[in-house]
Amino acid sequence: MRAGTLKLAFLLVLIWLAMVFAGTAYAIGPGAHVGTTSRNPSVIIDTGTIINSNFKGFGVEWDPYEPAESSYWTTIYTRLDFMKLSFIRCMNYTQNYTQKDSSGAPLFKNGKPVYDWNTSTMKTAFNLLDYCKANNIQVTWGDWLDDTRPFGNLYWYTDPRWSQIVAGALDYLINTKGYTCIKYYNFGNEPNGWWTQNCPNLSAYKKSVGLVQTQLNNRGLLQKIKFSGPSAYGPNYTYDPADFYEWLNWVSSQIPKVFQSYDFHWYPNSWEVSWGCVRTSMQTKRATLNKMDPNGKYKDLFVLESGLNDYDTSQFWYGVTMADYAAQAMQVGVAGVSVWLLDNAMYCQNPSWGFWDSRTESGLEHIMPWFYPWSLLSRLFPRGSVIVSTGSDPASGVRVAAMKIPNGSNFDMTFVVANNSSSPVSLTLTVPSAQGPATLNQYNYFQDDMPTDENGLPKVETVLTNVNLSTGVPLNLTGLGVVFLSTLYGGTPVPLSN
Repeated sequence: MRAGTLKLAFLLVLIWLAMVFAGTAYAIGPGAHVGTTSRNPSVIIDTGTIINSNFKGFGVEWDPYEPAESSYWTTIYTRLDFMKLSFIRCMNYTQNYTQKDSSGAPLFKNGKPVYDWNTSTMKTAFNLLDYCKANNIQVTWGDWLDDTRPFGNLYWYTDPRWSQIVAGALDYLINTKGYTCIKYYNFGNEPNGWWTQNCPNLSAYKKSVGLVQTQLNNRGLLQKIKFSGPSAYGPNYTYDPADFYEWLNWVSSQIPKVFQSYDFHWYPNSWEVSWGCVRTSMQTKRATLNKMDPNGKYKDLFVLESGLNDYDTSQFWYGVTMADYAAQAMQVGVAGVSVWLLDNAMYCQNPSWGFWDSRTESGLEHIMPWFYPWSLLSRLFPRGSVIVSTGSDPASGVRVAAMKIPNGSNFDMTFVVANNSSSPVSLTLTVPSAQGPATLNQYNYFQDDMPTDENGLPKVETVLTNVNLSTGVPLNLTGLGVVFLSTLYGGTPVPLSN
């Protein structure tokens, strides 16, 4: 047996024993919690205890590609307009905008790369960036250097041609095309993965990021964007997390001045999410970065790729577990979370990772269930939200997160409650600092209760009027599902004492 499998088995035994002695029974699997702890708790929303004073929001991977349908842009913009995305991660292949020489390698003249901005993929990229610029969506831009799609003899991140190409492209996009929506540059992709052959070790990685940093600095770009990394992959308990932590720890302790922002990729197993491992792991990592990097506490920590390792995006439970994932990330001050993937047609993966797959027979018409909660997370927890304390988990498998955001002299508020459990739960959300009544829109995401409009977009379940948050609003979650309450988009902001 491999070491990771042994660790998994040992961990499961320890957790099972702990639950038995604690008087709580669990079954492994999505939404499988059956707990004996209280299912009628009170949740106190402490608006004076700030977890994150400037949340960057929820995003999605949206990469340039050639859509199969001419109606793509109309449909996609309707859905994105609803989501009110705060940011996206956008990765491109350098050969999509760099000319090739006779050998298939990048073309250089007079020591400079020769670009081609008129390719079909770049025309799609410009459409994407135009939408982001017009809608105040921040972009984290990056470049693949993929051994499955070799660019002639450009193979290693340590090749100085690579840094010249990507920095020159950013210069063009920001300073010539005016895409000031690009706020971060994401270096590379999962350098610690066994599938990544372009950066064999930490020494090579240090050299690579140094070359890119120099190129960005020489063009004055580091005054306009933040350099982000290391985009390491992991951890889940079927994949040894030690290497993942090594990369983040090493970057923050050995080259802390290189990155102005930190990011990583994480595809945990569904049971890891339901057991609260997202919160504990991210909390530990955030504290470690703050300790190792003298300026760490001032730098954002993003999850730039997220999803579930044991995934099936066609299933209802996937949406519940991803909402649980998002709530835990907010609870510990993560800057933002982006999911993989907007449209599965971008990479034609099987099974699908996307909200939809525009190249299948059903095309854009078939929206995966998990789009419902993720679109509401994006819409109702906008960039600039102040994430506030919700205390400890109110019951087994139940997570709560809350935000406030100024609206005049009052505050808009959003609450999300994810019941990642098969057991019903009744709880009361109380905001002691609330000084007046509120009107709240309620959205439900349950197997037999997730109302949509004619475009397949989430629709308000009910409007709660004259709600006294200081005495509490009761909620009943009949089983596996998610409830959102928000004053945004039709509700009334709330006066708060703190």
